[in-house]
Amino acid sequence: MDQLRFARTAIIEAPSGYGKTTAIRDFLEARLPQNTHVYWFTAADEAPTAGFLRLYREIEKIDDRAGGRLLKIGLPNAATAGE
Repeated sequence: MDQLRFARTAIIEAPSGYGKTTAIRDFLEARLPQNTHVYWFTAADEAPTAGFLRLYREIEKIDDRAGGRLLKIGLPNAATAGE
């Protein structure tokens, strides 16, 4: 987990109730400088389009230009989902 301090993005995956959020939050709070920004996005069991729209909105809160560019690219669909 120590490499998380240097990662720009990380995906943590395990079933509900395994303590992912608590473990990562406690780890980062103990090891990152106070002014470090950490952003959480919780994936949900939803239609892919809805999930990507939520992700784009979260990205837009951090960088409105990046969020806008992602929306211009368009949402993934059956033809582009594997790209």
